[in-house]
Amino acid sequence: MKKAIALLLALVTLLSLTACAGKEDAASSALDQIKQKGELVVGTSADYPPYEFHAEVDGKDTIVGFDMEIAQAIADKLGVEIQIVPGEWDGLFAGMDAGRYDMVVNGVEVTEERADKYDFSTPYAYIRTALIVKGDNDSIKTFEDLKGKKTTNSIASTYMILAEEYGAEVVGVDT
Repeated sequence: MKKAIALLLALVTLLSLTACAGKEDAASSALDQIKQKGELVVGTSADYPPYEFHAEVDGKDTIVGFDMEIAQAIADKLGVEIQIVPGEWDGLFAGMDAGRYDMVVNGVEVTEERADKYDFSTPYAYIRTALIVKGDNDSIKTFEDLKGKKTTNSIASTYMILAEEYGAEVVGVDT
């Protein structure tokens, strides 16, 4: 079962190796280039445990987590080495566009705008969005209550966009 899941993830993720959805030749060309250089370059923000984060492994700072295990399984299936490159969340897509990464493995929500430009694997994790307020704050109970309030959200995240859609004044943070 694990092998079947790894194969499915590898095959589906290969489709994400091109920035233009539906361009089979470009995906094939990207795959050929990865195999030729013998390395899969993976971009990640490494700040979202347990999916991707920094940890000390054998006395060395290493990016680990569930997403990194999936990326490693894909590299293994392709028969190539993996290079994990950390980056800021708001620059990951630009890094892929610029060719710094072959793919991004990170907690990325599929949006219509992103799906128009990138191919995504089948989602393997789901995140529930919730509001967090001080225990004595009775003024925010729903997203509608954000209008005119100040929120803190990761820059360029879907959470930032969501807060703005509900009328919040957003203070962006890196993570």
